[in-house]
Amino acid sequence: MQHTYRNKKQHGFTIVELLIVVVVIGILAAIVIVSYNGITQAARDSQRQGDIATVVKAIRLYEAKNGRLPTEAEGANGKIGQGGGLDTLLVPEYISAIPKDPLADSTHYYYYDGAHGCGGHTTSAVIFAYNTDTDIDGQGPCSSYGGEGSSDDEDDPNIDVNIYHIRLGDSDG
Repeated sequence: MQHTYRNKKQHGFTIVELLIVVVVIGILAAIVIVSYNGITQAARDSQRQGDIATVVKAIRLYEAKNGRLPTEAEGANGKIGQGGGLDTLLVPEYISAIPKDPLADSTHYYYYDGAHGCGGHTTSAVIFAYNTDTDIDGQGPCSSYGGEGSSDDEDDPNIDVNIYHIRLGDSDG
């Protein structure tokens, strides 16, 4: 009995083809992840800008009624959205609730300073978002934003946290 061997064509993929597919999928996944992180950072910073604008409107209503910006003497200075300081002056008469930073942890927050001396202005009121994902306004931190906004505990003075701020105008402190 004679056996005849036929050339059977092998079906399937070689190991090299499978490796190429895995590498391509890995590269595409990396691109998607990097893009997603950038989008979420931009979305958080956009929300921060909107939140600050909302608080500024409430502060402007306060200013219109009282003839001045909230002051440190009234307890306005400090973190915003934590139930004290500026919150007590604005809620509920000027704003229903103070917005919080999208991450709202110990390093991401909104802050009000009724009397700082940044940029040649000796008595200005400033509201800012501390430690944003990107440097939204390109101005970086000011050394006189009070203890909360002046330092990122970094040894290199060229590496600073990102701060988005709005100068509200001259104040009485």
